[in-house]
Amino acid sequence: MSVDVIIVTFKGTNIMKSVLKSIKKNVPYHRLIVIVNEAGKENQQFLSLLDEHNTEVHFENVGRQYARQMAIDMVDCPFLMFVDDDCVLSDQWFEKAFRYMKKDVGAVEGFELHVHPLYRAFEEGKLHLRKLLKMPELPMVRAFTGDTLIRKEAIKGIRLSMERFLTDQYFKDYIEERGYKWVKTMDCFCHHYMFKPVQHVQTFGEDTYRYGVLSLKVAIRNFITAPFRAFYIFVATKNPKVVPFILKFYYYYLKGCLRGYMKGRHVLNDT
Repeated sequence: MSVDVIIVTFKGTNIMKSVLKSIKKNVPYHRLIVIVNEAGKENQQFLSLLDEHNTEVHFENVGRQYARQMAIDMVDCPFLMFVDDDCVLSDQWFEKAFRYMKKDVGAVEGFELHVHPLYRAFEEGKLHLRKLLKMPELPMVRAFTGDTLIRKEAIKGIRLSMERFLTDQYFKDYIEERGYKWVKTMDCFCHHYMFKPVQHVQTFGEDTYRYGVLSLKVAIRNFITAPFRAFYIFVATKNPKVVPFILKFYYYYLKGCLRGYMKGRHVLNDT
């Protein structure tokens, strides 16, 4: 088995040591490629950490999409794996994920388990609600490459736009257009240490609308039903702080979708 692991980071995170340890423990990688923004050169402690873990470090000063394309072009293995700089892999991640990598599978996406208490409560509450409504446990709203194994052949020829957009979703669309499957599983997962304020979903809402992942109609419906969702999730999780969090989440998400609606949909990738 041969796989190259890719991490794209600005100048490191405070849990980078745990991220690297989890990769070393759970992935039999050939190369660990880390693309760091030029600003990362100022963080000598971070660079020393990368050196201790024998990573292959490269610098860029263009943007995240350029960095990902740069890393993909370096891969010389049949498989590659993306790991975000704030995602710690679960035990036996690769072993469990590779069981799904059949000949017709182009990518295996691990589950995203939020560490932030409010995001975690929100996710757990949504799972409770989906079970109550007898809906699938893993809705494929969009793809996530924070911990995803990809067959290199499945993304052969891919060219990423330098514009900020949902790169994760574009990977999924590209792979499926080439006739491969995108598999999402809860057997392997990452602990996602994402502590951005809830306001950040405004940007996410804009991107999901412009890319066509979510319609304005659905965003409005989610906003209108948010109080009912919040009440149910509060009952399920017994966490009162989750109520204002959920209401803000759907407010900023709708606000982002409206901004995307004003700008209009467009082609977000160069192929």
